[in-house]
Amino acid sequence: GPDAILSGAGVRWLPVVHEANGPRSREEAEVVADAVEALVGRTWTSTDGRRLEVELHDIIVVAPYNAQVDLLRRTLAVAGLGEVPVGTVDKFQGQEAAVAIVSLTASSAADVPRGISFLLQRNRLNVAISRGQWAAYLIHSPALRDYLPHTPQALAELSGFIRLTTPAPTAG
Repeated sequence: GPDAILSGAGVRWLPVVHEANGPRSREEAEVVADAVEALVGRTWTSTDGRRLEVELHDIIVVAPYNAQVDLLRRTLAVAGLGEVPVGTVDKFQGQEAAVAIVSLTASSAADVPRGISFLLQRNRLNVAISRGQWAAYLIHSPALRDYLPHTPQALAELSGFIRLTTPAPTAG
């Protein structure tokens, strides 16, 4: 369940199967709210070694589209989690939090507003994920990986995304 996935530091991915979602995904918004609820009260270790409890203001939620930002704000508010800051990558440029939750929103390459390159651009993804000092959660549709890139740059973006969302083999 999400509890096992949400334990520990580092980058984690939460694949969410959905279809025909472009700039907003109710399914991902609900997973974001569940993740926030599961994270609050967990212990995390700050960069200076202090052990702290995750509070609402320690979490930021990042989405690529304003429509998803609005939906996430409403979904979190309804769940009583409205204190959690939500915005696009650009809004959080230069800011950090204990935990970053990133909702990629679109169901597949065909559903992506502004093109898949906008969504999988390495520096945008890196900026989004690196906002989390302790942990980052990447919520995405597995179908985002299923398309044929038509340029070397698009191939590089897809391969970077696949590396990011593929579990490392565990030793032993």
